[in-house]
Amino acid sequence: VTDRLEEAAKLALEAGLDVELPSTYVYGEPLYRAVKEGLVSMDVVDEAVRRVLRAKFLIGLFDKPFTDPAEVEKVCGCKEHLELALQAAREAIVLLKNDGDILPLDREKIRSIAVIGPFSDKLPLGGYSCVPARTITPLEGIKSKVKPGTEVIHRRGCSADVGPYIPIPPSYLTPPDGEVGRNGFKAEYFDNPDLSGKPALVRIDWRIRFDWGIEPPAPSIPSEGFSVRWTGTLTPPETGDYELILLADGGGARLWLDGKLLVDSWDRVQPFPLRARVRLEAGRRYELRVEYRKLRGYAAVRLSWDYAMDVPDGIREAVQAAEAADVAVVFVGIVEGENKDRAMLRLPRPQERLVEEVLKTGTPTVVVLMTGSAVTGDWIEKVPALIQAWYPGQEGGTAIAEVLFGEYNPGGKLPFTWPRDVGQLPLYYNYKPTGRLYDYVDLPATPLFPFGYGLSYTKFEYSSLSIEKTGDRVEVSFTVENVGGREGDEVVQLYVRKPVSRIARPVKELKRFKRIRLKPGEKKRISLTIDLEDLAFLDQELKRVVEPGVYEIYIGASSEDIRLRGSFKVD
Repeated sequence: VTDRLEEAAKLALEAGLDVELPSTYVYGEPLYRAVKEGLVSMDVVDEAVRRVLRAKFLIGLFDKPFTDPAEVEKVCGCKEHLELALQAAREAIVLLKNDGDILPLDREKIRSIAVIGPFSDKLPLGGYSCVPARTITPLEGIKSKVKPGTEVIHRRGCSADVGPYIPIPPSYLTPPDGEVGRNGFKAEYFDNPDLSGKPALVRIDWRIRFDWGIEPPAPSIPSEGFSVRWTGTLTPPETGDYELILLADGGGARLWLDGKLLVDSWDRVQPFPLRARVRLEAGRRYELRVEYRKLRGYAAVRLSWDYAMDVPDGIREAVQAAEAADVAVVFVGIVEGENKDRAMLRLPRPQERLVEEVLKTGTPTVVVLMTGSAVTGDWIEKVPALIQAWYPGQEGGTAIAEVLFGEYNPGGKLPFTWPRDVGQLPLYYNYKPTGRLYDYVDLPATPLFPFGYGLSYTKFEYSSLSIEKTGDRVEVSFTVENVGGREGDEVVQLYVRKPVSRIARPVKELKRFKRIRLKPGEKKRISLTIDLEDLAFLDQELKRVVEPGVYEIYIGASSEDIRLRGSFKVD
């Protein structure tokens, strides 16, 4: 809203923004200058400081600034916390596929088990997670649960963070000599399009992944007519055929490896990725240089890689492990999080290839997904057993192993609608009755797994639905029975629909749910109560109303697995 950082500091501070995060781009030198110029009153600065200090006093930071290490040992990682973390992991796990009842695994019959995948011996905790006192990886969990004497064959197979259009992780990049101990590229930014003269800015960029658009890369660089040179060394994690992929929107680009020019679009805008296939050896340091210059339009440049053109040595070793085992469990996941949005829903190609090659062995295979969102791929149709473990927390390895071997019966349900392909997005269960019920030309319109979906090692039956309306409350009762042979959890779900309304309403809306545990043969009467206020929506005049008429009640095990139906009327 202003072309001066000093003015931005004034507007923000006077609006009540006391702290700038994560750096002091405006509240550093620009704020200092604004105060010196008299643009910002010291009274405003003092009040901002006062509010920050007040918060610190309220939490006791000045009374007790240091933590008692002895007290930390008693609290962090204590027995109660470990038990809670384990139970949370157990209850979150969702069983998505179990063709032929491959799960749970019979530890009495298994003599060898192959534990495979880049997430087999690591435990992703999700963004902004603290580092716990201890973590149990899937490999550790499985080793603790197998019968003594059972052979556990472990192979990672491939790296977790390599795939089509995946930026080269900083851990494989180092600046030129003289920048020891840092990861990334040495970046030289020029205020001209020809890389001429002295750089206007020199810094370390973790990776080449920039979408500047019409903005300049930095305040000292013009938005038009700039150029950048990145230099450093690349140390690949595995020996194999790699494809280096350079995408340069709005400008020209060049890429060298060990002094050899591999791609060149310096004098033209190339809308398609520039690709170079090279053979790289694990652990060897290669000199890498990338140059970019803004020519016109939207400025963006990204350096990515892919090394799944052939079957890498790591995947071959994992396949051999699967061939030698009675059962294979493959742990895969994705790169996601803040500033890590995904354009594709598929697994990174090396991980897809890993799953595909293991499936070819004919060994009974279980795939465990450790992700925070859905993935797609043809392999999902082929794999007999699929578990969604999410980011299961510090005790995740134990919880996963308990589910694999049947010590715990999974009862988690999906909190979102799982698409067949990215082209279906946005996809959700509570759509309105419009024209979206048709299929695509090349794909069904239905989801791969619906909202609220999740399998169990046992079976549940629903019966005896009763709906009673008393005043402004509606009590819905029904019976759930465990008709299978194992104790298990069921998450019963209550959906409401108004089939006729003056405002188009969703085909169904989740209003209540409840998790219950039943022993084999046990029945339980479930009562769920909704208020009329739960049925309210905004009418044509944007007033919140409860419209008279008939409302339908759906009781189900998911948004698509409806077991009981009934209705009531609002006068």
